[in-house]
Amino acid sequence: HFLPIPMSFPVKTSKGTQDIGGVPCEVFVSSYADRVLILVSKTGKPGTLIHATRDRGVSGKSSISCRVLLGKRDDFSIVVARKVAELVGQTSGKPVLVGLSLPPEGTDVFKGVLAAVAQHKVW
Repeated sequence: HFLPIPMSFPVKTSKGTQDIGGVPCEVFVSSYADRVLILVSKTGKPGTLIHATRDRGVSGKSSISCRVLLGKRDDFSIVVARKVAELVGQTSGKPVLVGLSLPPEGTDVFKGVLAAVAQHKVW
């Protein structure tokens, strides 16, 4: 279920709870003027914080750079953060701050996070 926050609040925000990999997870998405904050947590805590930005190369092609700001650096979290940033980047050029505290990694968790974030699109 989703709990929309009144749009009179200056930051567009959406939050809710969704099963990801069979585990209830909280999803929180806020779109600020300069970036998007996305938290997906099974623990109610932000978990590992990853800053993802879109970089333009000399050839004009873009890529996503991810930097772990806090927490454990692991490949699965980096891949999830990169895909979340790509999802946001389809309609916004804002950098993304992603907080992840997820169930054990797997394809269903990966797909579940992307689906949950897409349902809370506020950017």
